[in-house]
This record gives sequence, structure tokens and C-alpha cells, in this order.
Amino acid sequence: MKKLTKQLNMHALLKISKRILSLGLYIFCKYISILLFITSGKCTKNRQKLKSLYNIHKNKRCFIIGNGPSLKPEDLETLYLNNEISFAVNKISYIFPETNWRPTYYSVFDDFLPRKIKNIISETPASKKFFRKNSFLFTRKVNGECLYCNTKGNRNLLKNPKFSADISEKIFAIATVTYVSMQIAVYMGITEIYLLGIDNAYSLDRKKNGTIVKNNSIKSYFGALEKTDNRNVGALWEMDIAYKAANEYAKQNDIKIYNATRGGKLEIFERVNFDSLF
Repeated sequence: MKKLTKQLNMHALLKISKRILSLGLYIFCKYISILLFITSGKCTKNRQKLKSLYNIHKNKRCFIIGNGPSLKPEDLETLYLNNEISFAVNKISYIFPETNWRPTYYSVFDDFLPRKIKNIISETPASKKFFRKNSFLFTRKVNGECLYCNTKGNRNLLKNPKFSADISEKIFAIATVTYVSMQIAVYMGITEIYLLGIDNAYSLDRKKNGTIVKNNSIKSYFGALEKTDNRNVGALWEMDIAYKAANEYAKQNDIKIYNATRGGKLEIFERVNFDSLF
């Protein structure tokens, strides 16, 4: 019994140690990134570039692409053939072999993901790429025109969600990079946003009380992604807060957000049939 207790205590100690090390690494990388960004001489020019994006697509429509299992190469091909403005995120490049489509804009806003997928980020073509300033350490040598946002993403936003009207000042990150893409699109003057491939369902879902629920019948990402990606844990209740905040902002500012995803579980936005848009 004593041996078992000792083993459990050791396991708990190792778990706590890993969390402390992870937090320490995050804080270190964050401040090194900010220091490197400030000393790079890019601060003023970066802000000017962000400001230049204001209303560049005034009254236009766009498609924000998620990496859900419903995402189809043929739908992306339709966007390509119709020269649609599009936003994509993270590992979207895994579907590139199946389509000629490439995103107009590309974003990665997770804390540590840029460190893990530097090569993917660099090889993903887009007219502009958006990141947190906190990730400058890992993205400063990425190919393409990179823009860095002053990102606010603390847990208090779950109680009081905010939507940025000026991404040159700040942008708010809540649960999903889709929320960031929406703020960028709105700043650019886009008044019709269509969501595609945003299923809002994960095989591993972290509930509000911290428990993780597994559902083997659900795939988290489209088939071209690595199998290990389905081990990623989503927090759907947090994502719902972000989507509701975006929907509320849109209604108050004469912006339309539609869900054109084929299936999925996102019901916060009015649904439209993707095929009817062309």
C-alpha cells in the first residue's frame, strides 16, 4: 500500500513539474519574442502595414476555412475558380495536393503551434500571414509577408468576450483561431463572411469542469491531416462563447456571418447551402 501511495505521489509530482516547466517555457518564449520584435526595428512598419488593411475589401464577401472533416477539396476548387477572398489557418496546407486553391490570408495564433509547424507555416502561400507578436521567436524567418498582432487572450475573455474593431491596436483570441480570422476580415471591410469546414466537433472535448469526453465516432480534422491531430483536445464551450460574441458584434454592425459548412455541429450562425452561393 505504501509503495502504491509513493508511486501515485511521484506521478503527481512529475505531472506538476511538467506543467511548471511548460509554463516557464511559455513565459520565456513570450518575452524573448517581444524583445526580438522590438529590437528588430519592425514595430512601426508592422503597425503601418496593419493600418493599410483597413477597408481594403469594403463591402466584399469572404470565406473563412476551417480544418474540419467536412472540408472538401472540390469546394475549395470552387473558391479558386471564382477568385474568392479566403482565410485559412494552421495546417491547411495538408489539403493542397488535392486542389489548386490557396488562401488569400493565413493565420496561426496558438501559443506553441508556430514552434511545432515552422516549415508548414513557411511553405503555405498567402498574400499575408498573421501571427501573435509572442510567436516572433519562431516565425521571424518565415517566408512571405508576415504581420504581427498585439494579441489579448486571457481567461477573463470567457466571462467578458471582446471583438476588436482595430487589429492595428489589438486583437482578441478566444479558444479558436477562427475568431481571430473574423476580426481581421471585419477590419478589412468585409460585410459577408461564410464559414466553411468549421464543424465545431472534436473527438476529444474538454468540458467546463475540466473533464475530457472522448467520442470515437467524431473526427476532429479533415482526412489529409496526421492521425495524431485527432488527439488534440477542443473546448467547445469556449468556442461557443467566441462564436456568440462574433455573431453579436456582427448583428450590431450590419455584418452577416453565415455557416456554409457541410454538416457539423455549429448552429450559432444562420446556415446556407454552399452550392447556392455560386
